[in-house]
Amino acid sequence: MNLRRNKIFLKYTIGRLAACLMVLLSVLPAFPSEKIYWKQTGTRSDSLLLRLEREVRANRTPTRPEIESLYGLAKQSGLAADRWRALYWDALSLRPTAPEKADSLLVIASKSVKKEWSYDYYRICTYKQHLDNQRSGKIYDDYLLLKETADFYQSVGDMFNLADTYNKIGVIFSQLKESQLALENFRKAEKLYVEHGYGEQASRIRLNIANSYFDMGERKKALDLLLLIEKDMPADKDVDFHLSVLFSLTRSLIDNKDMEAYGRYMEELQSLQPDNPRLVYKKNTHLAFYNYLHRNFGTSIALYKDALEASLRDHDMTAANCLLGLIYNYQEMERWDSTTYYWERLYAYSDSVERIAKVNNMKRMESLATIKNYEQRLADEKEKAELRQNIILISALFVVSLLVSLIFIIRGIQQKDKVLKQLKESENRELHVKLENERLQNRQRQLDIEEQNRKLIMNTLLLSEKITALKNIQNHIKEAALKEELSSRTATIIDTYIKSHIQESQNWLSFKATFEKTDPQFYDRLREKCPDLSEYEQRLCAFIHLRMDNKTIANMLNVQPDSVKKSRQRLRKKLNLPPEISIEDFLHTVS
Repeated sequence: MNLRRNKIFLKYTIGRLAACLMVLLSVLPAFPSEKIYWKQTGTRSDSLLLRLEREVRANRTPTRPEIESLYGLAKQSGLAADRWRALYWDALSLRPTAPEKADSLLVIASKSVKKEWSYDYYRICTYKQHLDNQRSGKIYDDYLLLKETADFYQSVGDMFNLADTYNKIGVIFSQLKESQLALENFRKAEKLYVEHGYGEQASRIRLNIANSYFDMGERKKALDLLLLIEKDMPADKDVDFHLSVLFSLTRSLIDNKDMEAYGRYMEELQSLQPDNPRLVYKKNTHLAFYNYLHRNFGTSIALYKDALEASLRDHDMTAANCLLGLIYNYQEMERWDSTTYYWERLYAYSDSVERIAKVNNMKRMESLATIKNYEQRLADEKEKAELRQNIILISALFVVSLLVSLIFIIRGIQQKDKVLKQLKESENRELHVKLENERLQNRQRQLDIEEQNRKLIMNTLLLSEKITALKNIQNHIKEAALKEELSSRTATIIDTYIKSHIQESQNWLSFKATFEKTDPQFYDRLREKCPDLSEYEQRLCAFIHLRMDNKTIANMLNVQPDSVKKSRQRLRKKLNLPPEISIEDFLHTVS
């Protein structure tokens, strides 16, 4: 008794626990489906890292409270991994506004990260090395680094960072003036972003794609894409990215001579306040040119001077454009002393820039040649590997096929006579049966057609006799009405009723429906041979084809027999028949 009571209690307890578990699962938030590529430390920093990853992939910069929390969690855990990750994310958040401080944090993180933590190592060290290569102009080394990084992200399945790496490779080719190769890599990045649901990043890549189109000379395609990017930009848009779009857009509009749209977008550009200092003087350069076009020379000069000072401080090539803009402004104001002064500064700056440009161009050409040689070498090695693989595969297939062929040949020789005999007998039987079936089918079809034609002719003759009888009745009624044997009102009613039964169109529709069942293709073939036949002439051809005499045809068409004769003569001329060929023979060839 106690055992039974215990079993019931156990079942009841398990049921209640299961119900509670279902309720708990229904109210708990769902765990994120994103894959964490960082090796987890088992501390609270794992969930914070996941949140930071989401923010970066949604193109949001981590906030200072989040970074401070990451440092605090690293201090609590005492783990080196949590520490170098906090340094990396701190550097990532400071990169847009304080690049020098961000670089120093990256140096510390790269020195502390361990190689056995492969994802951390690639994420931190390759990012630092990429920035170092960019600063020192080591384009080829940077290209090799990014190719290796792309292979790593491909191997671990991190499609977001793989797309970002393709974007960086595209930027390298843009620096090398290889717009087509840049476009190919930007397209790869865009495809990955779109396929994995990173729409904001895909929009940013499209800006690079539009700039590549512009550099390739496809200005219309670039402008259309830029207008689409600007139109689809979200309300909480990134100011720096929006400025970059407007820089490219206004450049394309100037090139396209659309001054009205240019002015509209310049007003929008003027209202934006970027966080990035470099974008500030680029914005001022665009506004200075806009004011120059509108002959606001004072405003234009002030903006150009601010941009010149900032660009010289940052060693940016925008300085040449600023000097040239100042020269144009002073020329328009006829202030020749200032014009001469800035011409001299431009010449001096151009000399130094030209020397730097020559060196950079040589480096660029050298890097491009090295990259192309590297790509060619990879392609050759890949082709050789594929060739070796194909040779091995073909050789193996050849040996196997040779063995199989020998086996089949031996067995075939043994069974050849038997199979050939059986095959010939089978073919003869099938051919005989097929010919007999075709003969019977043709005979049956011929009998069916003849039967249908007989029915059609019989129905037509009966219809003709009916029409003749109705006409005779019609005539007797008219005579009776004239002799006052029948009232005129009754005669009219009967006459109208008879006419409704001998209407030409009704007779024809009934005949045509029956005729098309016996010869469905007759009218189509007739129109192919003589497309200009009228509806009346097509009817006449159908009646002649059925070997009707002129009187029957006249009744069917509700005309006089002489009219039928004349119609036949006109039909012969339209069909262009020679004297030795009758209409009946011609129509026989149509059916």
